[in-house]
Amino acid sequence: METQSQPNQSNGAVKKLHSLHQLLPVYALEGDKLVLRDGRIALGFVLEGVAAEEWTAARYQQLNALFAGALKPLPVDTVVQRLDFFYDQPYRPDKKEQAYFRGKADAHFMDRLMLHQRSYLFLSFPGGATRRSSPTTSLFAQLSRRLLQNPLAGIGERMQEAESLAGE
Repeated sequence: METQSQPNQSNGAVKKLHSLHQLLPVYALEGDKLVLRDGRIALGFVLEGVAAEEWTAARYQQLNALFAGALKPLPVDTVVQRLDFFYDQPYRPDKKEQAYFRGKADAHFMDRLMLHQRSYLFLSFPGGATRRSSPTTSLFAQLSRRLLQNPLAGIGERMQEAESLAGE
């Protein structure tokens, strides 16, 4: 899909169409890391579920304290994001030999749709030198800084640093 301008018949506004690679923020895939166009580096992990329905309030507080402790060494402006995907899939039991009642239960549920879930945790590390905007800086100074600064400068060292921080 190429970039085009089409007039809108109702109000005369111009609607712009862009190609998909211009809209996606991903610049490159390096090993198991994503390099985004603005210089950020993202790493993803598959999460294994736990039976949290049986937990007490103290157990939840303990998990929150552990998670907060794991986030402390991450640099400022690091984004932590959890994505959950839900999908239907027909039930397929293991084909190994089973007990009589388990085999009957498997035959009953065979090919019925079951709801499955996959969870992922993404860590997105900030790109290069992040500068906070203040009211004293003008719009032109911010634009010139963005145009002149290469967001992918020093990407190799930042990728190694992101991998070591994520490993902790």
